[in-house]
Amino acid sequence: MRTRKPLSIGFNPLRDDIEVPQIKTQGSAGADIVIPDDVTIEPFSLLGKGTLVPLGFSLDIPEGMQVHIMLRSSVGLKTPIRLSNGVGLIDSDYKGELCLLLDNLSKNSIHIKSGTRIAQLVPFSTLKWGFELIVPQSRGRKYFNPIQNNKRSGGFGSTTETKETKANEN
Repeated sequence: MRTRKPLSIGFNPLRDDIEVPQIKTQGSAGADIVIPDDVTIEPFSLLGKGTLVPLGFSLDIPEGMQVHIMLRSSVGLKTPIRLSNGVGLIDSDYKGELCLLLDNLSKNSIHIKSGTRIAQLVPFSTLKWGFELIVPQSRGRKYFNPIQNNKRSGGFGSTTETKETKANEN
């Protein structure tokens, strides 16, 4: 049997007290992420949007890879906390701080203590050759063409922001 070298993802703490995500067992697909600060997640009905929870680190994901952030199954079983976007997809060109966008589906505020293992990072390979979408109605083909060497630091919809959108936010 051939032994493979593990893929390397750079971990960049943005503060001194940040824990490196840990792979807890031999069979684990992901590395557990802990919440670095106490946080209160208000009921979704009060906010109408998710609560942004900064994780205090960024990643250097090699080209050809992506990282997904998923809640740990115990969080889904034991709490009304959910990721607003279901699964966080971190592209290799994203260089900003990782955050969770959490919803509280209960009617009560939920307090999460710092150090709580809440989510996990799971790496995936990205197809380097892109992909094609076949549109049966037109019998034609649409091709995905990756954009060359764009580094971005925005997240949560940053690829759809326009100059006008950013001006309206300021």
